[in-house]
Amino acid sequence: MKASWVGGRLVGLILAGFIMLAAGSADAEVGIDEKLGDTVPLDLEFLDENGNPVTLGDLIDGPTVLSLVYFKCPGICGPLMGGVADVIEKMDMVPGTDYRVLTISFDPSETPDLARRKKATYFKVVRRPLGEDGWRFLTGDAAAVDALTDAVGFRYERAGKDFQHPGAIILLSPDGKVTRYLYGVAFLPFDLKMAVFEASEGRVGPTISKMLLYCFSYDPEGQTYVFNILKVTGTVTILFVIAFVAFLIITTRRYRRKRKEGG
Repeated sequence: MKASWVGGRLVGLILAGFIMLAAGSADAEVGIDEKLGDTVPLDLEFLDENGNPVTLGDLIDGPTVLSLVYFKCPGICGPLMGGVADVIEKMDMVPGTDYRVLTISFDPSETPDLARRKKATYFKVVRRPLGEDGWRFLTGDAAAVDALTDAVGFRYERAGKDFQHPGAIILLSPDGKVTRYLYGVAFLPFDLKMAVFEASEGRVGPTISKMLLYCFSYDPEGQTYVFNILKVTGTVTILFVIAFVAFLIITTRRYRRKRKEGG
């Protein structure tokens, strides 16, 4: 048995196990089940910042950046909306003209008044001209929220007065098709620009950051993602044990087979 073959099998077993564990983490109650290529119901009705009823079809008339948050969130939502504001300011595309941003609360108890105040806060953060229609803040009832979150695979759960939920922005095409997910709370202008171009053409883009997010955890105090060394080292240890046991089984069987063939 060649050492390179053994090493290749071990690496393959480790990577396969790591991918399965990372994918398995997406099966938890909180997370995102990607619905790339699916279409959100454009007839869903929400309330805008002024309390006026609007449908998604009224607003999604071009490539759209969707963020699902709740406005009273003490954790990840603030950094997420701050990250959206930051990338809007840095991009050489004009919100409201080249693309639209929709921030929708998934807490049915939140009101248009709260949405209006959040909008005013983040419009001050963006130090460039930003039309009123460029970034909209919406609220809605439970039925509309459930239909939208289900359509994009956004899974969350209540934890006391707050919610546990993932952090991501979702790109939609002009006809409401889900084309890409960008995870985290900070976004590179180039990445979002490319995602907007893809969405404008209705092209579905792959997600490459799920494995990275498995290795990082959100720190609400520092309001950032930090390397989760316990999760990673624990996972690697388990996978090495699995790989070693598999190696012993394979080599033992080969040894017994050779002895049997040799008489």
